Amino acid sequence: MAVDVELWHKSFGALDPKALPSWPCPSCGKASVILDSKTLVYRPNKTQYNPEAFKKEDFEESMLLGILKAFATAYEQMQWVQHKFVGFLKCKDCGESISFAGRVEIPRETANRPTSLNIRLYPEYFSPPLPFFLLDSQYPVSIRERFNRSFGFAFNDAASAANAIRQGVESILDELGVPRVEQGKSRLSLYDRIRKFSEINKECAELLDAIRFLGNEGSHAGKVNRADVVAAFEVVDHVLDEVFVRSKVRKKVMKSSKDIAKTYRPQS
Repeated sequence: MAVDVELWHKSFGALDPKALPSWPCPSCGKASVILDSKTLVYRPNKTQYNPEAFKKEDFEESMLLGILKAFATAYEQMQWVQHKFVGFLKCKDCGESISFAGRVEIPRETANRPTSLNIRLYPEYFSPPLPFFLLDSQYPVSIRERFNRSFGFAFNDAASAANAIRQGVESILDELGVPRVEQGKSRLSLYDRIRKFSEINKECAELLDAIRFLGNEGSHAGKVNRADVVAAFEVVDHVLDEVFVRSKVRKKVMKSSKDIAKTYRPQS
């Protein structure tokens, strides 16, 4: 199951509960998760005004444009009543249940009698987390746990997701035997560990180094967006497949080739 970039970008926007994306099941991996509409529950927020919608930099760049944007944002907020929601999804294939929650916008004229018509869902939490790519059973448990944790942050905290991905890179290097300490002396940074790994697999090391930059940004409260997190998942998916699946297949094929040559090579 490769990372479906279009699916996840769509999933981060406003969603119609009657036409949710075809999310993959956390248990069987099949894109057969559907909404159990009877389980959806809405509760209005006590505070409707969102001060984060009005940013200081909007006015610093241009006072007129800032004012116009403020009016447009205020008008948009007046049309909707902010709610929270909880509900359940279910897998049509294996029967797995997934709880999910987040925020929902309901048109003001129907706010006292919310229906599934013309409302906008913004999921923030899934339990168990939706898999952004297949965590193959051939991957070590520590790696599967790390990246499953990063899946759980992807919808609600991109910086934490990036940091969890960075920790997953550390686990990959652990499983590949790249040391954390330099001959009993100082602790190696992730940069140093990736450099050591490049001596074994230069291409994958370069890919992991890019993830290191993203993880650093997440670790230091930098601005990380969800599109970058999805891109990081694409990279990690390739690296994991390369080092834990394809490399094993390659070694097995090479051994078989040598065995055949040894058996059938004409004797001189």
